[in-house]
Amino acid sequence: MDLNVLHFRKVTDKAYSIDMIDDVLAAVREEIEGKDLREFELREKLEAVYLDKINLQFQTARLFHPMSEFGRTVLKSALDTQKEYEGIAGALITLVTDDSIRKYKPLLTDDVMEDIMVGKTQAIAALRYRDGAVYAPGIIAYDVDTDRLQENIVVRIEWLYIAEEFRGEGIADMLLGNIIGRCIDLGIENITFDFPEESEYAQAYYNLLSDWHFSFTSGISSDFVTEVTKDTVKKNIEAMSYTAQAIGELSEKEFMDVAKKLLSDGTLDTMLKGEFPPDYFDPKLSCVARRDSMTGMLLAHRLPSGLVRTEYLGWGEGSGPALKGLVSFLAVKALEVYGKGTMISVPVESDELAAFIDETFEVQLRKPMIEASLFAPLPEEDVDLEMAAAILTVPGGPEESEE
Repeated sequence: MDLNVLHFRKVTDKAYSIDMIDDVLAAVREEIEGKDLREFELREKLEAVYLDKINLQFQTARLFHPMSEFGRTVLKSALDTQKEYEGIAGALITLVTDDSIRKYKPLLTDDVMEDIMVGKTQAIAALRYRDGAVYAPGIIAYDVDTDRLQENIVVRIEWLYIAEEFRGEGIADMLLGNIIGRCIDLGIENITFDFPEESEYAQAYYNLLSDWHFSFTSGISSDFVTEVTKDTVKKNIEAMSYTAQAIGELSEKEFMDVAKKLLSDGTLDTMLKGEFPPDYFDPKLSCVARRDSMTGMLLAHRLPSGLVRTEYLGWGEGSGPALKGLVSFLAVKALEVYGKGTMISVPVESDELAAFIDETFEVQLRKPMIEASLFAPLPEEDVDLEMAAAILTVPGGPEESEE
């Protein structure tokens, strides 16, 4: 059978189901018309029916590439239905703010939660009515940045989690659909999603993103994580650490003198213009290298979990050797300040640094990652969009539309 025919039947089946739900919705609206109902009463009457319709619309949207003309139309219809419900009974998707973030703690890791609190990452959460109360069953966290070439705006989805008892209810589709809808509104065509390849949740991510026409590449994270021990911090690494100096010991002018030499990559400039609060970077562990002709900077932050994460590592032209001093300084000071068992995370962005790390740190971890991307140019369409649109507007069920 022609694959297009199968595709059309899927679309037609969903369109017919949506028509049936619209009939139910009309009956419920007639029932509540003129009644002064409170929000929880409206949710009780309307939410299940509206969610059936919205979920079907998102399922239909997944049949097409969201960046295609028809894909955008179908996705917009799902988002419009969501807004229609929210205008009547209350939010299905809400922005996570500093004031409300504690409500979503069960859905977040400590580091993602902290990134949201300091404004590095944005998040939206799903809300659902069940058993007389409103619950938050799912959340998606993301940031908006430019790619490495500073040419295209990229939305990076950092975290997606659905509470176990709410899985299989279309919540992930709605969260992701809302993000894709925002990207379309803003003209952003580049979305990436990194998640652990070996995670038990990874297959669910893969299935979800495949449905939405994301493509995949596999690789190894550039970050390495290692525990700093007394055996690691030997004389040679201690001696090398003296090529760096803690930013807490520098005047503002001295710090900016180094920063100005590194601003050309754009990343540091953004970070220093308010992306993080002033005390975000640990002044004892963050450091600069400025000896002879070498220039480099490492900015570190200690997460609530205890991991000391490198947020920025940059160096000037010809200053590759300074990286060793910066990482050595981080290792020595992390052990000195936070004690035995402290873990550090450093991005490996040069062969020289990778070799140094391999020689110096006996045990290290690198996260295997899959990156999923939704991007232009679009793949060739497998369906005739005009015919698909016609099928969606045919009154009646699939049997009528096939005649």
